[in-house]
Amino acid sequence: MILLVSPHANVRECAALIGHTFGEATDASDSLDHATGRLREQEYSTVVFDQTLVDSEPESADSALQHIGTAIPIFINFGVSNLARVLKEMKTAIQR
Repeated sequence: MILLVSPHANVRECAALIGHTFGEATDASDSLDHATGRLREQEYSTVVFDQTLVDSEPESADSALQHIGTAIPIFINFGVSNLARVLKEMKTAIQR
């Protein structure tokens, strides 16, 4: 399962496309606090963080990262990345 964490309005649409592309169920969260709650409840294989959100809320980001478990953390700036680039970054990170 993949968790996408971003405050952007189209985060749910992006999560659906990511889930379809990778063949995994995908959850979306619009805040780090909500994501931390999800990470406490569910195990994820990958967590994609919006880098601008992480930079603007470092304490909440630290809390989320403490609950990430064995998931692969991926940090992407959604403000400058289109969906094709997001998918490419995710494929590269997962392959590593």
